[in-house]
Amino acid sequence: MANEGRCKVVCKLRSTNDTWKNTFGMAYPLINAVIGIIVFAIATYVLIWVGENQWMGVSEIRYDIIEEVGRFLQDHILLFFLLMVFTNYSDYAISRNKSIGRWVKPPVIALTVVVVAWIFVSALKLFTSEAGFVGDIISAIELLYIPLFLFALFIGYVVAFVDFAKGSDS
Repeated sequence: MANEGRCKVVCKLRSTNDTWKNTFGMAYPLINAVIGIIVFAIATYVLIWVGENQWMGVSEIRYDIIEEVGRFLQDHILLFFLLMVFTNYSDYAISRNKSIGRWVKPPVIALTVVVVAWIFVSALKLFTSEAGFVGDIISAIELLYIPLFLFALFIGYVVAFVDFAKGSDS
């Protein structure tokens, strides 16, 4: 019985999402990205404000780190916006044509994996010095961006080929 209620909610959300996609068409991914970046920018400015003003007044909180994270996000907001636009349009194209989408999805996922790795490395750089063990890990991951992309791409296409061989249309 509870599963039936969950299905109704999920089906309603999918229906609403499809309605928005059908209403705005090709503009839907861009509108979605603009709304997302507005929320992202507000969160970024809140982090910077909390870091600058030490708003909570708790001495155990490292406000300088909060501000650094906010500044990092602010400095790279255009990159995050472009990533949102790219992934939204990719998802839109994939949802419109599933047979072509299975071949488009692996590069999108591979690029996303590399961007997440870059964000992870950048966050590590904020919190540590370049010397020592963590610095070696940062250097190693930075050298592995291209192999990481190629590996994720390879795995994605293997999954796509298996899916294609099974005759699945999802």
